[in-house]
Amino acid sequence: MNAKKSAMPKGYAVLWLCFAAAYLVWMCFFLRPDTYPPEETGMLYPWIYPVWIVVSAALMLLFPVYIRKILYAPQTKASTIFALVSLIAGCG
Repeated sequence: MNAKKSAMPKGYAVLWLCFAAAYLVWMCFFLRPDTYPPEETGMLYPWIYPVWIVVSAALMLLFPVYIRKILYAPQTKASTIFALVSLIAGCG
């Protein structure tokens, strides 16, 4: 397989950086104990909110790595199907 064809387009990384930035802004400014009470979020303690923001943003920033490693690496048909199903389920 040609290395040029198997490389992830840079647009994916930029797209995920934009998603992560928008998500981080939403999380920092709108996901607060006073706007979303614990009964709605399930986060029983106020210190959980910043932990959730950092962990979820870090995981979202790893998506370009996941996409590159899973979808653009040489692999079998079964692993490609597994990767696609995992990505769809993860985004859902």
